[in-house]
Amino acid sequence: MKTGLKMRQLLCFRKSLFSTCINVLKKLKGENFFKNITGEEVFLTFTVSDYEFENKEVEDIIIQLNDNDYQTEYLEWMKSWAD
Repeated sequence: MKTGLKMRQLLCFRKSLFSTCINVLKKLKGENFFKNITGEEVFLTFTVSDYEFENKEVEDIIIQLNDNDYQTEYLEWMKSWAD
């Protein structure tokens, strides 16, 4: 029982951590942080080296973090994976 509880706590923590990281990226983009540094629009994503997001999760992340041509291009590229 304790192992199950610890696993649920870990999963909850991981979900919260990932969400926090994505929200920080959204906030920085909203403040033009990246554009001010690079002088141009950038493509943002969020990945974790030892975790594989489902395709729908990746799509949601891309949509949340990008509102430019990069978003459309990446989503089209993702569709080609299924072909």
